[in-house]
Amino acid sequence: MNKREMVLGLGAIQALYPRHFDPNATMVRVWLEMCGDLDFNDFNEAVKHHARTEEWPPTVAHIRAFVFKMSQGDVFTAEEAWEHVCQAIRDKAYHAPYGCSDELAMRAAQSVGWATIETGRSRTHVRHQFIQAYNSFVQTKQTEERMTFDGYKRLGGGLARLEEASGFKELTDGQD
Repeated sequence: MNKREMVLGLGAIQALYPRHFDPNATMVRVWLEMCGDLDFNDFNEAVKHHARTEEWPPTVAHIRAFVFKMSQGDVFTAEEAWEHVCQAIRDKAYHAPYGCSDELAMRAAQSVGWATIETGRSRTHVRHQFIQAYNSFVQTKQTEERMTFDGYKRLGGGLARLEEASGFKELTDGQD
């Protein structure tokens, strides 16, 4: 998104939540830093969804989480991923090095150990380890998607040094 699109997006949020959301120049800069990598249409879909389901204005995290969720389509639950890995082992579909169509399931299986899963010793314990690992990988991936590396680096203090807020009308000064 560029600056003009961000102003339009924040203007939509202001129109939806007039008493609780008042964008200014600093907000535009911060939101652009944190959501500038998102597609404008995806951003707007996230705003619409949020407005239909929430009483208060969205945060950057809400917008990024919804866009991430839209981009994932059909994602395995941890239990589905476990079954997928177990079925692959039963079918002997995967041989060393093991592979899996779901990248996160493969990483979770590797972290637990394919041989450990294959031997079936203490099945309940191994399943629990797999599910913990899988959920951890999913959470990490979601966090990475919500926040760009550049935005993450700036949280160390760069946001605190942004200029003082100016009026909302100054936001449409033609700069993108």
